[in-house]
Amino acid sequence: MLLPKAVVDRIYLKARSLDELRLRDTPQDRRWLLAFDSVYQRLNPDMRRFFDLHFRASRPWTDVTYELCIERSTFYAWREQILMQLAVAAVESGATQIFYS
Repeated sequence: MLLPKAVVDRIYLKARSLDELRLRDTPQDRRWLLAFDSVYQRLNPDMRRFFDLHFRASRPWTDVTYELCIERSTFYAWREQILMQLAVAAVESGATQIFYS
């Protein structure tokens, strides 16, 4: 199952701005951080490294695939998997809604 592009884009941008979220420290930002931390804790070591390289360090896919010795398809599969987990965790923490009324 794929998430709507608008949802993926929003979560992707939040993941790329974790340092900003920590600095602002609003109630909404804390809910996002809770979602990210809960997903990060459940990732296996390889996917944690992927998360650190791609989301936290903002490294491009070419650098990440080279450093982790993975294929491009694995990069995108892992990214999609993490974004899906982040979407669920963000809804659970109250950081966002997927469906708007």
